[in-house]
Amino acid sequence: MLCKILGKDNPVFNLILIIAGVVAIAFGIWYSYITPEDVHHLQMLAGMFTGMGSAFLAIGVLNTLRCHFGSAEKRKQREIEQNDERNVQITRYAMSWAAFGSVLFSAVLIFVLTALNYILPSMLILAGVYVELIIFLVAYKILEKKM
Repeated sequence: MLCKILGKDNPVFNLILIIAGVVAIAFGIWYSYITPEDVHHLQMLAGMFTGMGSAFLAIGVLNTLRCHFGSAEKRKQREIEQNDERNVQITRYAMSWAAFGSVLFSAVLIFVLTALNYILPSMLILAGVYVELIIFLVAYKILEKKM
């Protein structure tokens, strides 16, 4: 399941988070130095990369420290809670609601951006909605055949 691969106790995922964080921080700092000061949106983009990288790095390091220095019984309890059928169902329902809310918000945003004459961002968000719906349909067909 996806939550086992991307779980907090997965050392490979935490290492990937740390590496992605360091790369994003380095890119953000480097990009802010090569970008002229008067190009504000590119300076802001560099700051966004630096901030995202800092968050990834912090999450990866904290999860790694928690896994290595946490007690074995707490780790076992987290594993039991993660594999509990009730918690798995709750997570699935919550993800379904989040996906529905995301599509609904994107649809509203498409109309607002089009009304404000921002056609390109509107079309990009529309393409994202289509990709999300295609992923849903493909996953639905695959799961329908498996179950």
